[in-house]
Order: sequence, then structure tokens, then C-alpha cells
Amino acid sequence: MTLVAAISVALVGLLWLVLPQVFGTWEMATYDFRMRWQGVGKADSAIVLIGRDAESDARFGVGVWDRAVFAKVIVGLSQAGARTIALDFHMPAVSPPERGNGASDQALLTATSSGTVLYPIAVAPSTGDVAVPPTLPEVFTRTVSRFDPHIIRALPQSGRVEGPFPALASAAAALGHIAAWPDADGVYRRVPSFVAVGDRAVPALGVAMAASFLRVPPEHIELVLGEALRFREAHGPDGRERTVTVPVDAEGRLLIRYAGQWTDGSFPYLSFVDVWDAIAEGREAELREQVAGKLVILVHAALGSDKRRTPYEVAAPGGFILANVANTLLTQQGVREVAGPTVWLLALSLAVGAAGAIAWVPGWGGPLAAGALGCSYLATTVLAMGLGGLVLPVLPPLATLAVATGLALGWTRRHATDRVAQLEAEQLALHRTLATKQALLAQQEAKAEGLEEDLDSARGVVVTGQAQQRDLQQRLETMQQAVRESRQHADATRETVQALERRLADVQAATVKQPVLAIGETDALQQECVRLGILTCDPAMLRALRDLKKAARSRTPVLILGEPGTGKELYAQAAHQLSDRASGPFVPVNMAAVPAELFESELFGHTKGAFTGALRDKIGSFEQAHRGTLFLDEIGDLRLDLQAKLLRVLQDQRIMRVGDTALRALDVRIVAATNRDLLQ
Repeated sequence: MTLVAAISVALVGLLWLVLPQVFGTWEMATYDFRMRWQGVGKADSAIVLIGRDAESDARFGVGVWDRAVFAKVIVGLSQAGARTIALDFHMPAVSPPERGNGASDQALLTATSSGTVLYPIAVAPSTGDVAVPPTLPEVFTRTVSRFDPHIIRALPQSGRVEGPFPALASAAAALGHIAAWPDADGVYRRVPSFVAVGDRAVPALGVAMAASFLRVPPEHIELVLGEALRFREAHGPDGRERTVTVPVDAEGRLLIRYAGQWTDGSFPYLSFVDVWDAIAEGREAELREQVAGKLVILVHAALGSDKRRTPYEVAAPGGFILANVANTLLTQQGVREVAGPTVWLLALSLAVGAAGAIAWVPGWGGPLAAGALGCSYLATTVLAMGLGGLVLPVLPPLATLAVATGLALGWTRRHATDRVAQLEAEQLALHRTLATKQALLAQQEAKAEGLEEDLDSARGVVVTGQAQQRDLQQRLETMQQAVRESRQHADATRETVQALERRLADVQAATVKQPVLAIGETDALQQECVRLGILTCDPAMLRALRDLKKAARSRTPVLILGEPGTGKELYAQAAHQLSDRASGPFVPVNMAAVPAELFESELFGHTKGAFTGALRDKIGSFEQAHRGTLFLDEIGDLRLDLQAKLLRVLQDQRIMRVGDTALRALDVRIVAATNRDLLQ
């Protein structure tokens, strides 16, 4: 069973290497299931999204906006009591003349100077061919972290950095990168909590949002690769000290716990136009009620190029992903994946359990136990994700369980077949030994009868003459001794025969007995026989029909044995009608009536001109039975040299017409019958 489990793990491992794009991110199946159908995420009420949507573009224009618009909204939000404001808008250079030029930039700088505004940094992954790694401008380094060199080397490396223009970066409360790379199936599940730029670590904008909201300076941020991201001595909005902790992987990536779909309003959402109108109309009290003490994020809600795929939906704004990163930190609902060796340990455990169930539980109990094991593991994955935030793999362990179950079923079937063959061979040997002993017993009995006749003759000679009495007496005693020895030998032979007969009876008693049919099952089988044109009440015939129904649903060839006139062809027709080929042809062929010289032509067909008299193409019995059933009656009468030709077709399911050079693939189910003892 351990060998079966090892083979199962090896097969699933091969599929893992060959088909990763087909099956996507296997180890995240539980994560996607929980995210999509059970909604384990919970949005923090402290986050508010303001979206640049189609209505906003209709008001302020499509494309780059005048930065004075952002400045006015930032000032209005700050006055309304927003605790932190983050923009998912990239502003790398000064404004062009048609968009306000220096006046707009100055207005944005003034609004940013409030100390609560965050801006994004665009980074690109390193391609490995950069001679000198990029460095951060001096104005960027104020809000980034210095970690140990070994941590910096393990983080994703950046090949290009582009942030807001220097004056704006200097005035910002914090900066964060907006890099996110999808998994193999295109879904954004992880975000690098930090990326390495030179000897510095730039936080993700979502991480920077949470740190700014909780007033955590960079020196109080701790990153332990493969373990956790921690905000030490963080002061929350309620003024209490706490430590915020979420799990990260060996590269410092954070697994996002989504709060829901973008379109379902996972976070409180305001249109940019509505906020603009509230500020312009002086409705500060209304705006304060919505954003006071909140983390406000301005996102590209309607920008087509910024749409990304999440476990919930195909197209969600990039800023929505950043909001979920911040929400994961603020709610401390981090999710942790299991390591690679643990995946294979789970797969091996399930494979061993399934193989053991098939091997030791009799009947259908084995497959049912293997299925129950798989269902229990599925329930465990759901509970582990919901209660402990642990993502257990689904597809590799369950695929390994399925492969192990199939291999174990094949192994047990082969073992049972070999055992039956062994018992049959032992029974045949006992029959032969019994016949030999019976012949020897007959010889000993005949010899004893001859000796008794000689004894009678000797007694007559003794009566006729006293002169020969002494010699005859000695001869008599010798014959009597021989008779006693012969009878003893006969008795020993008889006891040996009786022991062999008892052993044969034990072997016959050990063979599998056909179960007695229930009354309801007998009636149902009799009705089935009538439908199939078979008239019988014999239990053995009914059991044969029951077994035939099981075999008919498979592609396995069927051999029907029986004396002439017992209805073998009726059972062959029943096998055809009970199979999924019932709509196909049923072609019977009497092998005893096919002449040897016409065997190939009749069964495989011939082409025009293949031999004298072949005036046109002929379709053989095999092609006539394509997608149906071919019944080979009296198969035991077929000559050995013709059996060799038939064997190749039965193995390959391909034929070649006489006179043709092309092989023809066929889909034919074979049913054969004979009245001969094929073992003899």
C-alpha cells in the first residue's frame, strides 16, 4: 500500500510540473473558495473609497485632470476630519500648461502639506540584466525602511522607480509602491509588503496606508520573512497601544484577505463628483459624518487599464486591491499558506489512507471509506481557513487520493484473480492425483482376488494327497501372508484416496458460491429476460443474466460457455441491448461455417481486384459492427492459424482489408460463444 501511495504522489507531481497553466494556482483552491462563496473577509469601517468614475470623467474630462481639483478635494477632506488620505494617482512630473502648470502643482503641494496625504511609487520588477541597481531619490528615503541586508536581498528586487515629483514627495506624509504581480492563473492574491530598491525597502501603498493611519513610524515596522509583518507599539485611533501582526511568506509577500466584490460595496464608497459638490456647496457636516477619523482612498474606479482580476471578479480597480491590503492589516485577518513539504506530506497521508481502506475494508466499504476520507479533508480545509486563517491545499491531496484509490482497486482485483487461478490449479491437481490413486486401488484389488483364487486351488491340491500336504501347507501360509499384505496395502491406498476426497471437498467448499437470489430480484430478472426474449426460471440462468448486466456496461469482451441449444446467442444479444451500444449494429458470425480460405475476406473485407472474383469492395463483419457488437459464435471451432490472425485484430482494434495497405481503426465490442471446453 505504501508503494501504491508513492506511485500516486509521483503521478500527481508529474501533473503539477506539466500542467500548471491548466490548473492555475492549485494550492490556493481553498483560498478562492472561501473568498468567493463564504466571504470570510470583513471590511474595516475606518476605510472609505472615493472613486473617479464615469460621472467624474464627464464633469472634469477624460485623461489627466487639473491637479487643483485634487488639491481642493484633499483640503475639503482634511477639514472634514479625514485621518489619512491616500491617492492611487501617479504624478511623476509637473503639470503641463493646459492643466494649470505651476499654479496647480503649488495648490496640490499646499494641500499635501497637511501631513496626512500618501502618494504611490511606480516600480517595475528587475529583469536581472541591470548593471547598477536603482537608488531612491533622497526625498523618497524619509518614509521607507532600512532592514538587515539579508532581508533586502530576499525581497522582490526593483529595476525601475518612478514616484511623484520631488517637491510633492517631500511634502507627502508617506510613499508606497503599487507593484502587484498576479499568480500563474492571472489572479491577484498576494502583494509584496516591501520591494527592495538599492539598500532600502519601499512598503506597499496599502501597508503605508495602515501604518500612517495607526501613526506607526518606519522604525517601528518589523518584517520577519516567512513569519509576519508587525507594527510595534502602534497607537490606534482609540489611543490604546497594540501590535498589529499579519503573516507573510519567505519573500515578504502578504496574502490578501478580500472583504468582498468591488461592485457589492465592500467598503463605504463615494463618487468623486459627490465629494466635490459637497465641498463646493459647503456641506461640511455631511462630509464630516462620512469621512471623519477615516482612511480615505481615491481610486481609479472607471479606468479600464487599471482593472485587475481578484478571486471574486474579473475586473476590479487596482486601488480596490490596495484598500483590501490596508483592511487586512487593520483587521489583522491575515491568511497563511502551508509550505511545499507539508503539501506532499498531506498528499502522501491521504494516499496511504485511501489505499489502506481499499485493501482492508471488504466490498464497497473500501471506496466509500476513501470517499469519506476525501470529504473529511475538504471539511478540514474549510474549517482551517475559516477558523485559523490557514490555506490548506485541495487539488494535489485529492488528486493523489483519487489516483491511489484507482491503483489500489486495480491491485486488489488483480490479487483476487490470481488467487482464484491458484485455487483452480490446485483443484485440477487434486483431481489428477485422485484418479491415479483410484487406478492403483483397482490394481491392488485385482491382485488380491487372484491370490484368493490361487489359495482355493492350493486347498484342493492338499485334499487330493497327503504326501504333498506339508509343501502345500507352507505354500498356503505364504499365500495367506501375501493376501494379508495385499489387503493392508489396499486399505492404506483406500485411506489415501479418502483423504484426497476430503481435501477435494474442502477445496470445493472454499470456492465462491453464487448468492441466492431474493424473491424481488428473481421477479425483476424474469421480467428482464422476457423483455430480452429469454424464457427461463432457472436461478443459475437468472444469475448469469444479472452478471451479464454488470459486464454489458463496460467495454470488456464477453465469453459465453454452454452446451448447444442453451441460448448462448440470446445472451449475446442481451449483452448488446444492455450496453450503451444498443443503438449500434449487432453482427453475428458462425465461425464454424466460415471457410478457411475466405476467413479474412468475410471478417476483414477486401478491395476490388484483391483476388480472382473480387469484382467490388466488400465490407467485412468487423466494419459492419463498427460502434456496435460483433458476436463470434462457435469460437472454439476456429483453427489455430486463423486464431493468430484474429488475435491481432482483437488486441489493436484495427483491421486491414485483403488487398489494401491502410489500417482502419474500429470501435467494436466482442462477444464470443462456444460449447467446447477451452481449458481442455
